[in-house]
Amino acid sequence: MFPKAVLSNGAIVANFGSPHPFRFDDDTMLDAANEELVEATKYDRKMIEKEGIKGTKDVEMRTVATVRIFELLQEAEDDDSIDILIVPFPLLLAIKEAGMQNNFKKPRTIVLADRTTKICHHDKFCI
Repeated sequence: MFPKAVLSNGAIVANFGSPHPFRFDDDTMLDAANEELVEATKYDRKMIEKEGIKGTKDVEMRTVATVRIFELLQEAEDDDSIDILIVPFPLLLAIKEAGMQNNFKKPRTIVLADRTTKICHHDKFCI
């Protein structure tokens, strides 16, 4: 279900639902998720507007994980062939805000080795 790749350090990474591939600094490529998985892993955003500076609006955005997302996270958690599940940073925050970080040990976000080329570290992940 989730695209997977083996990094040079032996860790198996999986793509939770990004429509973009990931390239790592050890030359490993992790494929983009298929359209069905991309759709299934879309999260909701809650926008809270407040008065801003000089008539502008400040918008606080909160990511809300759906029941389906938590089901898919659990599937990945139960899959012994996945060591690290790459998720978007807003989803990682939503997991923490829901108090579920102790239920899910695999979700991580990438850490860029190079912002210009978008190459990811193969040995550093954000929790």
